[in-house]
Amino acid sequence: MEKFQVKIKRIFLPFLITSTVAIVIFYAIVWVFLMKARLPITPYKDYFFMTSMALPVLFSACLFRPRLWLLQKSYFGYISNYSLYNLFIALAMMHPMMCAIGYVEYSYFGLIEVEHAKEVTEYPNEQFFHINHLKIDTAKCKQHSTLIPPTKPKGYTYDFGLFYSCPIEGASGVMLAERYTKGHKTSTRTPFHHLSEQSVYNAFYDFALESHQKFQRLDVNSITYLEQVKGTYSKIGFCEAASKAGADCGQQNLLFLTPQTKAFEVRGHYLIVLSIMSYGVYSCIVLLMLLFSKLHDDYDSIENTTFTEILAALFQRFQAYRKPASASNQGRTVGWQHPKSRRNRKRRGF
Repeated sequence: MEKFQVKIKRIFLPFLITSTVAIVIFYAIVWVFLMKARLPITPYKDYFFMTSMALPVLFSACLFRPRLWLLQKSYFGYISNYSLYNLFIALAMMHPMMCAIGYVEYSYFGLIEVEHAKEVTEYPNEQFFHINHLKIDTAKCKQHSTLIPPTKPKGYTYDFGLFYSCPIEGASGVMLAERYTKGHKTSTRTPFHHLSEQSVYNAFYDFALESHQKFQRLDVNSITYLEQVKGTYSKIGFCEAASKAGADCGQQNLLFLTPQTKAFEVRGHYLIVLSIMSYGVYSCIVLLMLLFSKLHDDYDSIENTTFTEILAALFQRFQAYRKPASASNQGRTVGWQHPKSRRNRKRRGF
């Protein structure tokens, strides 16, 4: 019981406290930055998304790796238990940080309610709208297709994308747009680049017919709100197809609205609940791993290492690597070598 208390006190509690503080600070930074910028959120999605992936990895490797030295090192195949701890600690922080972008998006941008679609053009920086009187003419819909081949040369899957747009009555330059995608897998285990054009065309024709029927059956009453498509929309091929649709209509500055059927208020709260649940699941995994891990034999002599001490140790290692060798080595710069390395074996006459 005493050893388990040591694990909780010196590993698990610092993980809970520091990770919670880091997540809250990340939420605050995202919120304040967007509040001051007062610009559409989509240009910052990719930037914050990559940051939310990099920070937990650095956080886990720099702050929690020295605390794991209290545990005995073991291996599961080629993976050490230290690496597994770092992985789950990073995942516990990563998902809530990713959800921060979506939550701020739905909290910061309110739902603008307008009577007619033409009033949407008066709010260029807003993203979500509810139109009370919405009428569309699906008979005048435009269709643009995108084929997304596999990234690997011998890939067996490929994706189709279809972009449909139709004008909204009473609003010049405002279009209702929807995108349908479907992944296909070759049944004969033939790589995509070896498929015949006819087989790809047949698969695309079936998908186009199905998606066109879906767009024709689109119920305006089921649309709870509309989302404005920005220049950095995350869906692949959406903006490219939208620009082609605008060129076909003879208008370059078309405004596209995509229908959403879910409740607007639910999306933000759903992301918060999802982030809390994921954080709890990964934290429980870390706790269970600590429960079945063994402490080091002399764990009492292992002191807690601070972040500044870690940086100092890394700097000393860098200085030792850059330090010139003695005169016997003819002035060569020799870094640290493992005692069993080939270079040292040759030096010692092995």
